[in-house]
Amino acid sequence: MIIFDDRKRLSVPLSRSFKLAGEAVCHEQPAQVHGAYSSGIEAADWIVDSIKADGIANDGIHRDIVIAGAGMSGISCAHALMKYLVANDVTNFGIILLESRDRLGGRVHSITKNGVTFDCGGTWLQNFGENALAPIAQDIGLTLVHTDFNDAIIAAKTNDGSSVTLK
Repeated sequence: MIIFDDRKRLSVPLSRSFKLAGEAVCHEQPAQVHGAYSSGIEAADWIVDSIKADGIANDGIHRDIVIAGAGMSGISCAHALMKYLVANDVTNFGIILLESRDRLGGRVHSITKNGVTFDCGGTWLQNFGENALAPIAQDIGLTLVHTDFNDAIIAAKTNDGSSVTLK
């Protein structure tokens, strides 16, 4: 079982060019999608700080930043890096986002069976006030539905507000 101190140790860069990111290394929001998101942003910040400290932006040598895994952490890291590179006109870096599956998203995935769509992961925006994904969900107009965790019978609500119950 991974505990707080283990997560902190995993979040420390393993070398000048290798850092782990994702929900497993996020000691503040472990095992949560928004923890993976925040960890990816933190990894991007670490890469940007390295680029600045080493003075290698636009030095004439092309370099690729390789991100292994296109789950929430990898996608948020790649997005934050692209924003930095474009905003600062850094042209000698490429970003390679590797994913072994045939889709992006990691645990965040929906499937449709018999005409019904099910979320298979990343289904709640818990810790709403501390969740970096909550304002993004609001900004893009997603419908947010309050979940009553004290009422185990109500599994979800439809767009019209009626309850979907477990039988």
